Amino acid sequence: MNDDEKTEEQHLHELAQLRHRIAELEKIEATRKRAEEALRESEEKYRTWVEQSLQGLVVVQDFRIVFTNIAFAEIFGYTVEELLSLSPEEVRAIVHPEDQALVWGRFQDCLAGKPVPPRYEYRGIRKDGTMRWLEMFARHIKYHAKPAVQATFVDIADRKQAEVDRARLLKELEAKNRELERFTYTVSHDLRSPLVTIQGFTAMLQQDIEHGNRENVKTNLQYISRAASKMDELLSATLKLSRIGRIANPPEDMPFGTIVEGALMQTAGDLRAHAIVVSVAQDLPVVHVDRMRIEEALVNLITNSIKYRGAQPHPKIEIGHRKDGRETVFFVKDNGIGIDKSEQDNVFDLFYRVDKSTEGTGAGLAIVKRIIEAHGGRIWIESELGKGCTVCFTLPLSAE
Repeated sequence: MNDDEKTEEQHLHELAQLRHRIAELEKIEATRKRAEEALRESEEKYRTWVEQSLQGLVVVQDFRIVFTNIAFAEIFGYTVEELLSLSPEEVRAIVHPEDQALVWGRFQDCLAGKPVPPRYEYRGIRKDGTMRWLEMFARHIKYHAKPAVQATFVDIADRKQAEVDRARLLKELEAKNRELERFTYTVSHDLRSPLVTIQGFTAMLQQDIEHGNRENVKTNLQYISRAASKMDELLSATLKLSRIGRIANPPEDMPFGTIVEGALMQTAGDLRAHAIVVSVAQDLPVVHVDRMRIEEALVNLITNSIKYRGAQPHPKIEIGHRKDGRETVFFVKDNGIGIDKSEQDNVFDLFYRVDKSTEGTGAGLAIVKRIIEAHGGRIWIESELGKGCTVCFTLPLSAE
């Protein structure tokens, strides 16, 4: 039957079917457009999330960075474009040499589908060559149908620094505890000596009084008085040492030469009495310190040099500084009896005396050490027996 022979009813039916098909196609097209729009919105949201994420994100394929975000670029000091243009060798080099076997070995395991730790720490190398501690999470993915590794990075430099600070503080605390134990032992031991003397002569004094031995009474009282004075000196030195580091004046910028002048004025009488020649360097730097404390330390060092001058016919003291690399080292040097190497670690202990026959409590160098360390400096001895002694120490310099 040809078209001419079709009835009007048949034509209307075919037209209705055609319109129905067109409506279905329009619905399919509308659904496709909505899907495309949803996909586009989803991709836009994902891209925005990735680009604005505070975590570094990267995809590595064949040792090339094929995708990254701004956070990752900022961690390593590159632009995104620079990272995407790095060669495989340059990509390997953004990992610290000592950590490359760990990081790239796990990358290879991840690519091969082998189990790897979900997170691990390593050191990254920034564009400027500085090191940065990072925590990384990596997983195997398909990127454009090829195996790749997607990794997320967190900068943990602050956490690592906190761990270092904590370890340092624990070490300092352990050292302080050991110092406190030595301090307690030393104080109890040295204070016991004059107490034993007082107790012994008190008992003898009582017997002499009972027997009316007036001459012995006078002698016993002298021994008791000297022992009490010795105990007072020891207690004063102990109290002085305990206060250093807790009671201090605000640090100020001060020419070290000015502080030396003050110390020399305080010791001028003893220096003249023993005909000691003192030389002071002219180019001493400016330091940032508590002037009174450092002057006190210098007085103790000068007094020590006077005390241990020995039989030197021409005693000398030299005050100066030198450069050890980038560090400025101050020193007080004499040509006295010197200190044997076996005793050099002990001279800064409380009440320790190289020559037991000399006067004093032996607290001088312990006080000096506490003052220097309260300023963040170090102190040590350079000496040989019979060849003089040099006390070296560091101090914070003026920032100007």
